[in-house]
Amino acid sequence: MGFVNRAKLGLAKIGGAAAMVEIGRQVWPMLRPAVERGRDNAAAWRTARAHAGRVLDGSYLDVFVAGVKHWVVWSADEPVAAYPAIDGDLDEAVRTVDLERRRRPGNRRSARARPGSRSTPAVRGDHW
Repeated sequence: MGFVNRAKLGLAKIGGAAAMVEIGRQVWPMLRPAVERGRDNAAAWRTARAHAGRVLDGSYLDVFVAGVKHWVVWSADEPVAAYPAIDGDLDEAVRTVDLERRRRPGNRRSARARPGSRSTPAVRGDHW
């Protein structure tokens, strides 16, 4: 942010941390909805993962219904619940979903299993 832009925002006379606080105060109303969506999605994922771990042959999968992301819990091949809840019939909402993409609660992909990640860690052994 150049001096001209800071002058337009009234930040030319304050510096450092005070300027960052002022910028954050001005930007937060625009960022807040995205932060809340991310927080809500993370809470729904944790709930679905915990639920899938407690049902027989449980798994979970993210499904978009009417443009909104939902985490659906499955027991074998039957949908059990969705987080957040889906208005209407759950079976109809997930009819066309690829069931091969489901995840098991105990199977978390490590950094080595992800495409494009290094096959070995950057630092080995006790380095501290």
